[in-house]
Amino acid sequence: MKKYFSVLLLALLLPAPGQGHEAYRLEKKDTITQVFKFSAAEKARTVKIDTVFGSLAVSGTTTGEVRLEAKKTLRAASQEDLQKAEREVTLKMAEKDNVLDIYVDGPFRCRDGSRHASDRDYAVAYDFTLQVP
Repeated sequence: MKKYFSVLLLALLLPAPGQGHEAYRLEKKDTITQVFKFSAAEKARTVKIDTVFGSLAVSGTTTGEVRLEAKKTLRAASQEDLQKAEREVTLKMAEKDNVLDIYVDGPFRCRDGSRHASDRDYAVAYDFTLQVP
């Protein structure tokens, strides 16, 4: 039996973080690691990554698990703006029906599913490293 696996990347095409703003003085970094198992290993598996700023590196693995490392970088002009970025921009991850959905959410997302640029005093980027079966 053949096993199928797909990776989808949805990226918003906006100016680079911080473009049009003064140089951000403060920076905070964090790393999130997670291992996911699919609910039905015998069926086709999909990973969807919907991100805005950052990079994505994908490699194969012999295990049946998906290993994710997300390096988050926040930049802001003030401590208050850095804390605001931390509150407003989140990484949501869920697996359902053999679809792993990884979604960067924040005020730059319209609630009707569309996306838009927003004028904010911070920049957040997620650099993803993904190992897939």
